[in-house]
Amino acid sequence: MSEAFDPLIRLRSPRERLGGYAILPRLIDKVRLHHLGILPDEYCQKLLSSDQSAALDGCFLKFAGIDPESLRKTILSVSEDQEVADWVERNALSHTQTEKEAWETELVRRFSDPTPERIAIRSRLYPELAEKLGAKTLGALDPFKMIDLDEGRISIGSL
Repeated sequence: MSEAFDPLIRLRSPRERLGGYAILPRLIDKVRLHHLGILPDEYCQKLLSSDQSAALDGCFLKFAGIDPESLRKTILSVSEDQEVADWVERNALSHTQTEKEAWETELVRRFSDPTPERIAIRSRLYPELAEKLGAKTLGALDPFKMIDLDEGRISIGSL
């Protein structure tokens, strides 16, 4: 999106892209909401975290090769998403659109592996979804779908 940020909108889906990158529009929303003091607590702990084992933010930062603090400062210093995308384009590792799409596919695959640890974490974080879907199904769910489901963009019936 190239529109000015509206803090009254909810976080965008991790599937939305900017500059060809999934996760980036959502990350922009999270940084801006955090700065305003209205990012829900459950999102604050891993905001701009480099922990790739549990955070999509970290996976994006590693793939793009971007310093988290530099990205945060950039997001807060501009009003348009396209300005962030332009900065990312200038400062990130060079990736083709095909590479960006392959990275997204691999990310979804990796975070859809229903390991016992993932099942336990998701069941703890999303107890209502675990009850409705079953813990193993929740553990194997595409992480983007899981976030969209949790945040009300899709319904269980659409899975």
